[in-house]
Amino acid sequence: MDERVLEVQRWLNKTYGGRAGFNEVTEDGITGWETVYRLIRALQLEMTIVSSNGNKGNCSPIST
Repeated sequence: MDERVLEVQRWLNKTYGGRAGFNEVTEDGITGWETVYRLIRALQLEMTIVSSNGNKGNCSPIST
């Protein structure tokens, strides 16, 4: 277990947990794709990309 990874996982869940389109990450401190995908999704939410597979592909920005 890596304390820094656990810190990031907790931050992700605290910051983005409960937001539409974000699934909480397991807080286990283990580096892996689950954490990477949640980081990507968090960035997409910040960029107002609402439709995405959380990894790559066509994304639709929120219209203003």
